[in-house]
Amino acid sequence: MELKERKDIEEKYKFNLTNYCASQEDFYARIEKLKNEIPKIASFKGKLGDLDSLLEFEKLCESISIEKNTLYYYGMFLIDVDNANVEYKKMFDTIRSVYVQASAETSFVGEELQKLGEDYLKKVISDDRFKNYKNSYQELIRHLPHILDEKESYIVSKMSDFVNYRQMFMTLLDTEIAFDKAVDKDGKSHDVSVATYSKLMRDNDRTLRQSAWKAFNAGLGRHKITLFDCVYNSLKCDDFTNKLSKYDGVLEAQFYNYNAPIEIFDKIISQAQKHTYIIKKFRDAQAKGLGLTKIEPWDTVLMVGKYDKKVDFDSAVDIMRGAFKILGDKYLNTYDRAIKERWCDVYPNKNKTSSIYCGCEYGKNPIMHFNWLDEAGDMLTFAHEFGHATQQVMTDECQPYDTCEMPFIVVEVPSLTSETTMFKYLYNNTNDEQEKLVYLQSFIETFMANVYSGCRLAEFEKYCRTNIQNGEILDVESASNKYLEVLKKYTSIDYDDRVKYSWLSDGHIFVDYYNYSYSIAMVVATYFAKGIYEGNEDIRNNFYKFMQAGSSEYAIENLKNCGVDLLDDKVYEEAFNFFESVVNDYANIIDKVNQKKQDKENLTL
Repeated sequence: MELKERKDIEEKYKFNLTNYCASQEDFYARIEKLKNEIPKIASFKGKLGDLDSLLEFEKLCESISIEKNTLYYYGMFLIDVDNANVEYKKMFDTIRSVYVQASAETSFVGEELQKLGEDYLKKVISDDRFKNYKNSYQELIRHLPHILDEKESYIVSKMSDFVNYRQMFMTLLDTEIAFDKAVDKDGKSHDVSVATYSKLMRDNDRTLRQSAWKAFNAGLGRHKITLFDCVYNSLKCDDFTNKLSKYDGVLEAQFYNYNAPIEIFDKIISQAQKHTYIIKKFRDAQAKGLGLTKIEPWDTVLMVGKYDKKVDFDSAVDIMRGAFKILGDKYLNTYDRAIKERWCDVYPNKNKTSSIYCGCEYGKNPIMHFNWLDEAGDMLTFAHEFGHATQQVMTDECQPYDTCEMPFIVVEVPSLTSETTMFKYLYNNTNDEQEKLVYLQSFIETFMANVYSGCRLAEFEKYCRTNIQNGEILDVESASNKYLEVLKKYTSIDYDDRVKYSWLSDGHIFVDYYNYSYSIAMVVATYFAKGIYEGNEDIRNNFYKFMQAGSSEYAIENLKNCGVDLLDDKVYEEAFNFFESVVNDYANIIDKVNQKKQDKENLTL
């Protein structure tokens, strides 16, 4: 598909950003005001022990935070739809520098409040004027032993300016590595890159897939040392800042922040390993559907279902509305607003980033960034991002700014619940077996990517971080050998040494246990979506309650109050049972399709 210029995209398919900023001129005018406001923060140094001054300080910081985030999103949204636009790049770089400035200005706060002591902080909490900031001060008391002093805080805030190993890693992957060409069955060459690899691996030409797989993994192997050094040094920085904050480790710090038992981490990993037999059932069915004796590494993402009916965005709008009905009026009303007010940037255009996401600042409408290809699967992607959007709307309506952000460990629950509900609707509302297979395999891949791959990468990440934490030497070969060992525990594919560097293409390892949060979210989302689709009103109400809570409750406690106890094996068993039932449906339809094909062939003999 030839990409259009941005100016040639119809206005109704472009996002409306006027709620964020009126124009570029307005952006720069507000930047100047923000630059004048930020230095005012320093004037409160030494005055936070006075409640009136502290309240004034909190209000100033909140207004600065909302404004800088609003302008940050505005700049990000613009650069992401036209990353060749020099003016947009200038705008985004400008707000990023303001971000660093604001962070540095607040470096004195933690140490000053720490010195004022727990009794003073409790006095703040008991003062009704601070009710909208109560959560922060409760957390501050809990984190008193881990607060950095002013000098340490300043250094850490400035580190983000020059210690960006993830950016180096992604630049190397995206632009610097020259992968070998892949060759198809007719001898034609194809470019291999991070951007093209996924598409090549879904091509029906098995010769091309195998060639692309070999080229991609060989390219990673050739650049393994530089890629590994980016990861290793980033993990060492994480270890340094966590030790500076007096945490035992990165994982321990995360669960301390969540105020959750660390046993949850090991529980989902053990449950995933216990249920790897379901992966084998899927791979056996997939091989049967593709007419292969077994699935090789270059066959793993190939669709069995042959359904290529186009679904443009306008046609999908009504279909998706039908899917969201079961989620209730609040969902539908938010959906109608999203379409009418143009919260979505729908179609791809030249120089538009390939990322798909939802972004939102407090008090503003969410913005969803898509690259709609008129494929049926686009509706699943929309449902995922719209889950984020609805959660953000609900949280903003129910929470003050201080507790509007959902904890990271559960932030994907609304999106995956929405996506799973969409899957059930699309699957149940078609009689076309090929279309059903597409939806079934899409869900299976989503579940596997989030749960099994998430646990696999979390287990591997824990190995790397523990080695660094204990002062042991970690090199690219020992890390990659460990990755291959862990990989084999979560798959039925016969992987060999050629795949052991594949982890060096995943930028998520730079974000502390990022993949693990998806594993938790998928398990919880399966519980909510299954209950909602079965018409359980209590579960739907609990889903709403969960989305409205933001960070007003600890995430794991909030889930428990909404009927999901992550220390209870039943929660995991229900999720894996649902997954297995989907795999069984997939296998049964493949058997039916193959039987019909065989019967037809017999008739022609």
